[in-house]
Amino acid sequence: MAAANRVGATTFTTPSDREIVMTRVVDAPRRLVFEAWTNPEHLPHWFGPRGWTLPVCEIDLRPGGAWRFVSCGPDGTDMGMRGVYQRSRRPSGSSTPSRLTTTRANRSTR
Repeated sequence: MAAANRVGATTFTTPSDREIVMTRVVDAPRRLVFEAWTNPEHLPHWFGPRGWTLPVCEIDLRPGGAWRFVSCGPDGTDMGMRGVYQRSRRPSGSSTPSRLTTTRANRSTR
């Protein structure tokens, strides 16, 4: 089996100087993967590194709709991510161009 098709394999490509495409093969039905990525009830259970939480998870899946996540690390560091859906193809996946913003803040000082 080619590495690009192996379960767990992740590939990165740069189709242009403003795009990064990440592709990962998972052993799950497409509709469940789509649901895991697009339902704010599911994302906080799996998204991000171990020990981090996802206190903000907003998703408007319509074309032109925005998504915004804020992850919080064990040391109080917040990391915000946001993007705009350009299109959505159920159940095959979604396109989520994003801008990554990070802020360092200790929640105990707020």
